[in-house]
Amino acid sequence: MNRPGIAGGDSRVYAHALRLTNARRAGRGVVDEIWPLGIEVLNRAGRSQDAKALDLKVKAMDARWDLESFSEKYEALRRMMPPGDDRTRRMTALLLVPHRLAQTHEWTRDAIRLAWSSDEDGKRLFALGLMQGDPRLVGRACARGRHTRIP
Repeated sequence: MNRPGIAGGDSRVYAHALRLTNARRAGRGVVDEIWPLGIEVLNRAGRSQDAKALDLKVKAMDARWDLESFSEKYEALRRMMPPGDDRTRRMTALLLVPHRLAQTHEWTRDAIRLAWSSDEDGKRLFALGLMQGDPRLVGRACARGRHTRIP
């Protein structure tokens, strides 16, 4: 794909960014297929710093997506299901998501603090689940002098 004013390797980067944007709209599975290609294109073009920056940016977007998705599912369960054993089972199963993600993803101090200090119960529960999944993350969530209500 050639764009006016974009030459060579930059046109490949632009084309990849466009595919990644469209993939993000299509769903997470498509992003997972396309994302590594952009890193490879940048590395082959001798732009390893840009490749690292892209990798970090996509990982940060992915973390936000995980947080938002969990929070939406949590709120939907609370809204749509009456209190009881079935809802408790489903919420317990949902809490396994951040437990697993704590083990498989790198979580920045800012990402954890953002979730922990949120006004939304689902986001705070996500942060709590991360800390349960990896207790080393507890220190990243505790901002000086800031306390939060546990959902």
